Amino acid sequence: QGLEKFNYEEIFKKKNSFVDFVNVESHPLLESRDQIYFISILITTFKRNELLKEAILSAIYQQTNVVYEIVIVDNDPDSSNEILNFIKGFGIDCVAYYKNSQNIGMYPNLNRAIQLAKGEWISILHDDDVLKDDFVEVVSQLIQAKPEFKVFYPMKRPLSSSEIRKCLKQGCHTAKKYFYLYDLKTRDFFFMGNIAGAPVGATLNKKLILDYGGFSNDYYPFNDYVMWVRLSLSEKMALIDKELSYYRIDVNESLNETVQFDFYVGDCLIRRKMIDQAKIFKKIKKLFLNVTLYENIEKNTFLKGASKEDLKRLFGIERPGFLCSTIRRVIFKTQKNLFKLFRRRMIYHNDFNNWRRND
Repeated sequence: QGLEKFNYEEIFKKKNSFVDFVNVESHPLLESRDQIYFISILITTFKRNELLKEAILSAIYQQTNVVYEIVIVDNDPDSSNEILNFIKGFGIDCVAYYKNSQNIGMYPNLNRAIQLAKGEWISILHDDDVLKDDFVEVVSQLIQAKPEFKVFYPMKRPLSSSEIRKCLKQGCHTAKKYFYLYDLKTRDFFFMGNIAGAPVGATLNKKLILDYGGFSNDYYPFNDYVMWVRLSLSEKMALIDKELSYYRIDVNESLNETVQFDFYVGDCLIRRKMIDQAKIFKKIKKLFLNVTLYENIEKNTFLKGASKEDLKRLFGIERPGFLCSTIRRVIFKTQKNLFKLFRRRMIYHNDFNNWRRND
């Protein structure tokens, strides 16, 4: 299913997703001290206690003086007190732990965590990923140094579970002295796809995400991709060229073939919608749609054997011909140069105030 499965017409429209599962209670098993925090690290979880402990450890051992909290929302109503006792063992009062009365799903649970957060900004951390110990410090200083940006996406490094555990034992600090801050535009998402990547470490202004109605549950598994493009249409967004987290690759739902297929469907639908809203000629629109489709056909085994009728039903477009295939090779082999052409680059020098543009 393509257009039939996802609400294509509403894909970039704001929707109040916080009303979903409004009758489901989140019971507070442990509450953070009552104050305003600068950043709330949100960890949503379901039946992965051992991985969750590593995520919690990485959030607790932040090397910073910034006032931040950790909000954990457990989607398993039948879970034991193992995590609660684990948190209490640290004797700190900046961690809140909630348990839902029923499993409401991944993105509704993230929306619930956003509502429960006391911070001015929220940072997303999946229960199977970890943050480097300078994450809060770097992101906080960037927020204060560049107040025009409302969304920040740090880079992340994909690692196996054994590699992540090794990094946790040795320390996860990044010694990089300077990095680029990229001013993301909607066109960057069109040419490069979901360049923000997995949402681990994504940091957003809480008021902004509340105004946008949270993450829609209608577009799983690419809900975050939809949100990033929605935000890019009217908000200032920055991609931080500095690895501030580790993304676990060997225990990951997104590696499932069915989920991968939906990712590719979503990529085509999102780019198609971008083109539908662009003021360009119909023939150029069709060309870019077919180029996008060709790229995804090469990546996905399900699409390689699809007939023209199936592709038409899935995406509303047809398998690209020779001309489109040739143009596709030219475009995507030079996509790094295209990205450099459209992004704005700024170099950071130690004090977060000395920036030099490389436009």
